[in-house]
Amino acid sequence: PFNWTYFTDPTLDTPIWAQWLEHDCLTMLPTYAPGFGNTAIYMDCGDNDELMLKLHSDAFDAALTAAGISHEYYVYSGYEGNPAGHSDYVAQRLREVLKFHSRNFQ
Repeated sequence: PFNWTYFTDPTLDTPIWAQWLEHDCLTMLPTYAPGFGNTAIYMDCGDNDELMLKLHSDAFDAALTAAGISHEYYVYSGYEGNPAGHSDYVAQRLREVLKFHSRNFQ
């Protein structure tokens, strides 16, 4: 089953949060960085992500860069009156993801 990190109110469920952190890319990077080798990595995120994933994506981008791991990271913006939230502009971003896959996974 899927375990949310919070209850129905904004209280953090600490034991569940600990499980999430065990599998968080930032937590795992020091252990698994040597295994990345030539693995192609692509990430993108909306600059107005309502789930606050941009903060995490920025941190992971910085960690990958600090570890010398090659990757592509793109922060996309929306348009006036149409911010780039968590699930906005999927069709446009999918086009870029597919281009990345085409270049890297032949």
